[in-house]
Amino acid sequence: VYTSGSSGRPKGVRIPWDGLLPLIDEQILAFGLGRSSRSLIYLSPSFDAFLSDTFTALFSGTTLVLDPSRDLVEVVRRREVTHVDFP
Repeated sequence: VYTSGSSGRPKGVRIPWDGLLPLIDEQILAFGLGRSSRSLIYLSPSFDAFLSDTFTALFSGTTLVLDPSRDLVEVVRRREVTHVDFP
């Protein structure tokens, strides 16, 4: 994945997969995600937070809302989004 880092310039980093599932489990608990949740995903798949947003939704039964609209407030209202993760 690519991360912005402290320089603001994207750099590729390797992420070991053995720590991913425990992290996802903790995020699901911290965010209170469940089957009635609706999580908006708006990040690029090449951004590290995309993995968190996607996997927390898929592993918790949360509906993953995809919407290309640029009006974030309108998307949240119209699509009844309950969770948005701002990195």
